[in-house]
Amino acid sequence: MNKKLTIYLSIFLLSSCATMFNGTTKNIHMMTSNGDSVKADITSKGGIQTITLPGSVNVQKGNDISVNVKEDKCHHPSSYVINKHLDIFFLGNAFNYFTGTSTDIPNGAMWTYDDNVVVPIYRKDDCKK
Repeated sequence: MNKKLTIYLSIFLLSSCATMFNGTTKNIHMMTSNGDSVKADITSKGGIQTITLPGSVNVQKGNDISVNVKEDKCHHPSSYVINKHLDIFFLGNAFNYFTGTSTDIPNGAMWTYDDNVVVPIYRKDDCKK
């Protein structure tokens, strides 16, 4: 009896693994390809944030992340997509499929992103710094 209880309790505790272990948000460090400082709009499931690159941003998980570099006197506008990929902890839901996936899928926790991202920056030819 105790062995069965231990097994069932373990399965229950492993449900929603990605949510429990990695949460529903992710901090991403963004560098620029040439080291220049630029302003960018970061669009995630949680909305749009304007930050200065290089820098860090905390995004809500769930969708691919869109990075839109703003035009300034030295830089062309550009866009870059940070693709989501499956969080390895989501696979822990294999033990309790319904409970785990019904939590991790809607809240976006089943996805993750690279910790560090290099955003391509295109300098204008006539720029003098």
